[in-house]
This record gives sequence, C-alpha cells and structure tokens, in this order.
Amino acid sequence: MIQFSGGRTSGYMLRHLLDAHNGQLPAECHVLFQNTSREMPEALDVVQECSSRWGVPVFWIEYRDDELGYDVVNHNSASRNGEPFPALIRKKKYLPDQQSRFCTQELKVRPAKRWMIGRGSCHWRAAIEIRADERHLVKPSRGETHKCFYPLVEAKVTRRTVAAFWRDQPFDLCLPNINGKSPLGNCDGCFPGSERTRAFLACYYLNRASWWRTEEDWVAAESNGGYARFDRRVSWGELLEHAEREADWVFDEGAGVYRDTGFGSCHD
Repeated sequence: MIQFSGGRTSGYMLRHLLDAHNGQLPAECHVLFQNTSREMPEALDVVQECSSRWGVPVFWIEYRDDELGYDVVNHNSASRNGEPFPALIRKKKYLPDQQSRFCTQELKVRPAKRWMIGRGSCHWRAAIEIRADERHLVKPSRGETHKCFYPLVEAKVTRRTVAAFWRDQPFDLCLPNINGKSPLGNCDGCFPGSERTRAFLACYYLNRASWWRTEEDWVAAESNGGYARFDRRVSWGELLEHAEREADWVFDEGAGVYRDTGFGSCHD
C-alpha cells in the first residue's frame, strides 16, 4: 500500500516507486488517498493529475460512520466541505488535539486498513512519505496486519531533493512552497502545524478557518462550555479575532514571520 497524501513529498515518492518498476506498479501494489475533506482543493487536483499523467490508479476513500467504515469516491464525488470530519466529531463528542490525534487514526489509518482487508489482504507493507530530514517522525511498526517502511529515509531524500524534482516537472501542487515546505499541504488547519501557519489560514482563507471554529463551538455547546480546542495553545476563535486586527506583513509566509497572539514575539 502506497500512501499518497497529495503533497509534493508523497508525489515524489510515488513517481520514484513507479520508476523503480518501469512505470507500472505490480498488480498487488495499491495507491491510496484517504480524503479527510479538509485538504485544500489544490491537493485533490494534484492527486487526480498524478494519476492521469502517470497512468497509475489511485483509490480514493473516505471515512464513514457505518459498518463498512469507509466509502470509495473519486475526484468528482470526494467531499470538499469537511463532511467526514464532523461526522467523526459528532460521534466522539470531543476534539482531536496534540495529545489525542484520533483524526489521523480514524480518518486515514482505519479506512485504509479496512479497504485492504476488504480486498482480501491479511498482511501488507505500507510505504510512508517521511523524508530523511524527518527521520524523527519514524515510529516502530506495531500493527498486526501491516508494517510501515520509509523508502525516502532509506534513499536519504530531503525536502530540497523534493523541491528540485518538482521544479523540473510540467505540473505541480499549486500551493505555496516555502523553502521546500508546503504549509497548507495537509489538512488546511492541521493542529500539529505552527501557529503562524494556522493564523495565515485565518487571515487569507476565512471560510476554511471558520470551519475549525464552528467545530470548536459545537463541542463547547455539547459540553456546556467545557474544553473545546483543536490546539491547547490557542482557540480558532482567538486566532480569527487576532488575524482581523493584524497588518498583512505579520503573515508574510515568504519572510517567515508571525507575531504570536500572546507576547508579540516572532516565529520563524
């Protein structure tokens, strides 16, 4: 199973795995894209473009709160307004955060596992897009059904390697590329990301940022004003209010600067 997130790194990995097999993957190898519905539209577009340009089938799946646990979709039918994610939050009645990242497990890992088992697989290896300069993210595989492996770590691929590859391609992920990083390349408001990146979303993608605040408000209402934050450092309501007050230069992704909500310091 090749995990394809729609980011530049996973695209690089997919292209080189294809090249290693003369442009055609073995029949028992499957490329999966798990749509959480909070990916940027550009990420969905590049998944489709890689599939069509490179002639490789990509299976699109989404979480569902039913017995099967997933649904098979495509570029046209994929959820784009956060539908699977709220369904998961309504079921849990609390939010994922840095200490409880159940969104990754429920929206990505389990649907993929169920899809593979549904195709008759009992054991498999999962290719994960972690680079050599992200080696600290590698964790021991403990799954009963699958083991993870990290071809880009083994190949000593860094973000600069990936950036150089995409400069030579006739198409690209149409999202900002800041020193080899795509700050909006995962879920648009992903809480493990920097406060600066999320504040950038609050300033320039108001509708997308407001979705995260709506979910925080729903959980707060359900818990009678209890704890309801995706990020323990700052709520989305606070970020949106702060973004409204600040000058544009504060969010300059090119300069890599963001004055935080608490102390007026600068983050790089």
